[in-house]
Amino acid sequence: MAEILAYHGWGFDYRCWTPWVKWCNQRGHQIKLFDRGYFGQPHCPQFTVKHNSSEQAFHHPKVLLLHSFGLHLCPLETIQAADQVVIFSSFLSFHPEDPRLQRRSRRTVQKMCDRIQTHPQDVLHTFWANCYAPVTPLPAGSTTAIPSLHQRNDDRLQHDLKTLNETMIEPDSPLLNALQKVAKVVVIHGEADQIVPLSQGATLADAVPSSALVTVAHAGHALPFSHPDQCWTLPPFITL
Repeated sequence: MAEILAYHGWGFDYRCWTPWVKWCNQRGHQIKLFDRGYFGQPHCPQFTVKHNSSEQAFHHPKVLLLHSFGLHLCPLETIQAADQVVIFSSFLSFHPEDPRLQRRSRRTVQKMCDRIQTHPQDVLHTFWANCYAPVTPLPAGSTTAIPSLHQRNDDRLQHDLKTLNETMIEPDSPLLNALQKVAKVVVIHGEADQIVPLSQGATLADAVPSSALVTVAHAGHALPFSHPDQCWTLPPFITL
């Protein structure tokens, strides 16, 4: 049995992991879900702390699932406590290195930052559609639902969007140092990601020399939620 913590990215909530909860329950794994509090109450789970040698003898692997900005929302001590980290659709810097692409990316996010102050619902719906592309997102209330807009926390959404816009992890950062010390790191990225290009996932994998990069064809930014069945056939999960 594994103990699994799952972190969503910007604009999502804990309910995006619903198919994973069912999958974990069927296999006897324990899964705990992070929630940033964009659409309800925030919650930050922790791995169970073992206190005696008999418990240590029956150690259950601690697995961390991090989607997109969830990598940057996860506390360092949680990464340090993990035996295995699986990173979906994430990045060191949200904007590409290529100057032309970076300028376009910065303009896009700045427009989102400006518009979310007056039309947050429109920004979110457009973002979710782009995350799920090339497939169509399912409506709110389905098992792989986009979040409900009930109890939307606009201040937190705006704050984190601005933070994401400025995210840039340096080679000697505590985050990278923590990842480099984890026993096993797997970076999984959709080849059709319209939010974070595959090249940025590759850059992240290159920054963690012991990591493996796995790509999924025809999958976009929301790949753990749009393609859960495919994810479960990949190396990090077939051995759990």
